[in-house]
Amino acid sequence: MDLAALQKLIGSERDGAMLRLTLARAHLQQQQADAAIEQLQQALAFDPDYTAAWQLLGQVHADQGHTDAALQAWQQGLAASARRGDQQTGKMLQVFIRRLQKP
Repeated sequence: MDLAALQKLIGSERDGAMLRLTLARAHLQQQQADAAIEQLQQALAFDPDYTAAWQLLGQVHADQGHTDAALQAWQQGLAASARRGDQQTGKMLQVFIRRLQKP
């Protein structure tokens, strides 16, 4: 993914949750976790029920050692998956939450 090309789309008619998720993934490929988190938060501002963004946001936080933030993101993603009827993502997030809460 060409990060510069994607960034040019910010503010255009193509800007939205999916673009921001794609930007977050591009930032992660560049080892830019903080920028990825910012883009995921923007994705969720566009669509608070975007379960893929909640899932990735939790993963980035977990990878950074931010356990509480990861847990919060995944719990919000779980609620979003229930609202959307996205059972598969809900099951996956439950597994992530259980693993994170293991002593």
